Amino acid sequence: MLQIAGTIAPVFLVIVIGYLLYRFRFIDEPIASALEHVTYYLLFPALIIRTVATADFSGISVLGLVAGFWMALAVAASVLLLLRPAIKRVLTLDDPAFSSLFQGSMRWHGFMALAMATALFGTDAVPIVAVGLASLIPLLNIISVWALIKWGERPEASPESIGRQIARNPFIIACGLGALLNVTGLGLPEPAAGTLKLLGDAALGVTLIATGAGLRPITTTGETGAILFCSLYRLVLMPLIFFAALTLAGITGHVRTVAVLCGAVPTAASAYVLARKLGGNAPLMAGMITAQTLLAAVTLPVVIYLLTLAE
Repeated sequence: MLQIAGTIAPVFLVIVIGYLLYRFRFIDEPIASALEHVTYYLLFPALIIRTVATADFSGISVLGLVAGFWMALAVAASVLLLLRPAIKRVLTLDDPAFSSLFQGSMRWHGFMALAMATALFGTDAVPIVAVGLASLIPLLNIISVWALIKWGERPEASPESIGRQIARNPFIIACGLGALLNVTGLGLPEPAAGTLKLLGDAALGVTLIATGAGLRPITTTGETGAILFCSLYRLVLMPLIFFAALTLAGITGHVRTVAVLCGAVPTAASAYVLARKLGGNAPLMAGMITAQTLLAAVTLPVVIYLLTLAE
């Protein structure tokens, strides 16, 4: 397990560098906000397009992976929605706070999963994570937008406005475009391939730095229970749900280990951007991201170690 921790440590060290750059004012608030927007609208979409468009899926069961991912997503979302009245009552949450808890529990940091999977398992892990990106990110962004518009601090939106928000989501557009290029066999012709490679190569480091710069002290009052619940749901329960769903879908061994990693990483840093734009509880969302990122340094080596034992 120490070897696993050492292998994934650089990912967390880059996040720490981002935090220190912000803490000692090499990166101020406007720069941190600019980094968030550049990664959200350009770098992450570029990496998604390149990863999905060029991945070789011939050696894995794509349908089995998609079935397992969707099954896990359905179970995890259903549990939260069924328990919503009890969660709000016990944790004393209003609707915007629950929308942040929902995002924090469901979404995953695709960059971190890709970086760790590549570090641990090499390039063979890339197609597996690519299936996760293409199959999970569109659905997660759709249900996140739906939850924020339904429960966020904004007037009740029409189905048309929800549709426009979803249609403009850069992650959904990137996943769709990457999948289209892969399925049609077009791939990435030059100069698009070279351009996306440059952006994609910059994406991992810049996004992890932006994640670190976006970490904030947990200052929310009366919402510690929500942060703890969300962290346990995301970092402990979600890997178990992913493991069970993928096993039921016939995915085992090394492929399952990489796939479950997608369910074990902390929530996406972009969840804060979405919460701020669509009326969620952004300070609570920031606290959840901070707590999960810190706790993941402990939980991820344990989860990965247990997964390798189960192969």
